[in-house]
Amino acid sequence: MDISTECILCTVRKIDHLYDELVGEPTGKLDFMKEIYRIASETKAQDTAPLLSARMLRLFLREAGMDDPYREQKIKYNRMLQDKEESIEAEIQNGADPLAVALKYAMVGNMIDFGAMDDISDSELERLLESASDLELDEAMLEKFFVQLETAGKLVYIGDNAGEIVLDKIFVKMLQEYYPDLDISFLVRGKPVFNDATIEDAEQVGLCNLTHVLGNGTDVPGTQLDHISSEALYEINRADLILAKGQGNFETLSGCGRNVFYLFLCKCALFTRRFKMKQFEGVFTHESRLEI
Repeated sequence: MDISTECILCTVRKIDHLYDELVGEPTGKLDFMKEIYRIASETKAQDTAPLLSARMLRLFLREAGMDDPYREQKIKYNRMLQDKEESIEAEIQNGADPLAVALKYAMVGNMIDFGAMDDISDSELERLLESASDLELDEAMLEKFFVQLETAGKLVYIGDNAGEIVLDKIFVKMLQEYYPDLDISFLVRGKPVFNDATIEDAEQVGLCNLTHVLGNGTDVPGTQLDHISSEALYEINRADLILAKGQGNFETLSGCGRNVFYLFLCKCALFTRRFKMKQFEGVFTHESRLEI
């Protein structure tokens, strides 16, 4: 998905906010922002917003002397969702279609996104979790996905954020229960970036004990195929089916021509306009349905 001027401005604003929040030293900010605007000015139309975010965030981390400024938030939301894990699993099992309900919970978890938003409303997250089983998704798309799972040998599940990864874990457990012969690999980010899930998060929530988890080798908050590791690309290339979570994965993978299903919440104005939805409404779609 080619970058838009709206995305460039949003990314600059995000970095500006981070500087004020975590550095707060006004004497060095002018030179820092000059470099940020230089990076923005060199952006090409075919670049993606996650790629630009990674370039700017690398500069910020050097300036701030930080490795993982969102570590505390990631731990907080991992623990918060782990505390709810047992009750959510019970709610899923009590549903008329447990597998579809598990997918809806996985989608709702996509709200925990500090890359797209400056702050997360815990009350809004609670509301979405409480109503997850009642969400309506495209029935034809659900059927298409589940029919493909019947014959797929290899699924690559591409995760997005910490906290959210607990709900992904629940869905992976359900997939293993319904499709015991399905080989599932789970991709996370290769390095800390915003609150995106890494191997550390997957280990914290117990996902690594459930299935094969692989870092993608990069700090791009998405799945930029020309930047990920050869190991991650190998997994994607041999997949019969890919499930990609989140806006960043959509922005970097849409148009790739692979057999990808996208699952996320619309969190920014660009996505709400594109999909004609309100903020925090969910999208479940397939690569073949997209108008790139």
